[in-house]
Amino acid sequence: MAEIYNFFGDIWDYLRETYFEVDFGSYRNFSLDGFGATLSQIVFAVMIGCILASAVAVYERRYLGGFVRALIARGAQDEQNALTMADLGYTKGFMLKNTLSRRDSGLRRVLRFVGEEREDVIPEELGGSAKDKLVMRDEIDPQKTRFYVPAELLPRAQTRYDAKGSGIGSFLLIVVVCLVGGAVVLRLLPVFFRLIDNTITWIG
Repeated sequence: MAEIYNFFGDIWDYLRETYFEVDFGSYRNFSLDGFGATLSQIVFAVMIGCILASAVAVYERRYLGGFVRALIARGAQDEQNALTMADLGYTKGFMLKNTLSRRDSGLRRVLRFVGEEREDVIPEELGGSAKDKLVMRDEIDPQKTRFYVPAELLPRAQTRYDAKGSGIGSFLLIVVVCLVGGAVVLRLLPVFFRLIDNTITWIG
């Protein structure tokens, strides 16, 4: 395990030192002492943020969305045709169960379970104890709690949890784009500041 960790650590150190560490140099009309490193960190943070956001989106569309799409495919659009997690093969879906138990989750905004008592209130419009009450956890039993996607929420569910773009290939493509884009931006920043410096010199 340690060898694998060191292997990937060496690869990351090489990429960081080769592509993500930039020497901004010195300029005649201003100084970037310390600020250049901050800029590099900002670009790097944005790049990592985009990758993490993409990973979350893939998880929601692929895993959570798979549950919603399975309900729709099986015709679970009312209480009479509602299905349990077990009916759909999600008997060990701990993360799914945890998400379903939260009344404020995106998943619960497009489906209901039999016997649920709920007011359709947007959490962001509430505050204090009212919001805390809304996000209370419901007791979810994978073997007994029966879910369905109401007909009026079907278009929203299909749009939000569309399977398109949720594959691992799409995620890897976004990772590559983010890495290449971040490296290009960092390489162009010194050129940009050099252009500003030369322009100030020419005007002055």
